[in-house]
Amino acid sequence: MAKFLLIFDVGQTLCYNCETYEEFTHNQSVVLYRAFIEKISNMSAAEVDSIGMSTLPLEKIVKDSENYEKAFAASMTDTIVKFKDLKNANYISKEVGLDSQFIKTLLAADPFHCGLAESQLSAEQLEALKAVAKGLLQNDKCIVAKYAAFDGLKELLAKYQADPRFRLAICTNTSYAKKQRAIVHQCGLDHFFDATIVSSEVGVRKPNPEILNLLKAQYPQFRDYQICIIGDMVDRDILCGRNANVRTLWFTQKQFDAAVNYKKLKEYEPDFTLSQYAQLPGIVELMLRDAEYLEGQKEDCLLYTSPSPRDRQKSRMPSSACKKKKKKK
Repeated sequence: MAKFLLIFDVGQTLCYNCETYEEFTHNQSVVLYRAFIEKISNMSAAEVDSIGMSTLPLEKIVKDSENYEKAFAASMTDTIVKFKDLKNANYISKEVGLDSQFIKTLLAADPFHCGLAESQLSAEQLEALKAVAKGLLQNDKCIVAKYAAFDGLKELLAKYQADPRFRLAICTNTSYAKKQRAIVHQCGLDHFFDATIVSSEVGVRKPNPEILNLLKAQYPQFRDYQICIIGDMVDRDILCGRNANVRTLWFTQKQFDAAVNYKKLKEYEPDFTLSQYAQLPGIVELMLRDAEYLEGQKEDCLLYTSPSPRDRQKSRMPSSACKKKKKKK
């Protein structure tokens, strides 16, 4: 009986942010602001001084918190949204977590009217301040983004979970593992998966194939042609799958950076392209058929023999998918 391991990315693959960019940035700014005020309110005078905030009028801020909060959130949102490179803005807010930008806005906008400027802080104070902000971002209270699962996905995952031929896993890049796991839980998807590999927890990121090799080690019953990675980023998900010698499926419904993806397609062509999950069953059946054929060959099969599709014979059909390794004489 053919079997298959389906490995999913998280952002823009399993689920997507259903807020506008401005809404997300504003909400994140408000939560960061509140967490920051709560944090420094509980610090000793020496600790507050160590992050360069000893001149903060805390009593006034607490008393007039609503106006300070609005001023800070407006300044933060305006700063981020005005980024010329939207990709970088998205990366800062969603991946890095606003830590550096949070500090820059805090000092540049001076919403507390304490006369601080980045140039007035010592390198030690600035690093300490960044450490405080980074710590805030790992707080569960700062997980405020609204995510939703793609249409039809839960039904498909339930179907594959109930089928003994399949196993489901997650492989995702992120600097904040707790946030990523919370997003999957928020969307009601976590119970479908047997294993989750998060880059920040294992010390390696896609497209490095080692991150997929960690999953392979957990599922030794699956051969390379019985594994498929599904993701929206060609130069991360698809390249990682090719580097790890497994099947690749590019999901295009809500891409993080479509321009980069289409440019990278020239170098890293996926085995299959999926624009909506209604198409997934048909593609999975094709991969199962190929796997059954390859299983019957009883040969070590190489899906990819080079990093570029231009330098290899495409292996979409069973008749060309299996290539015998040359035995050393």
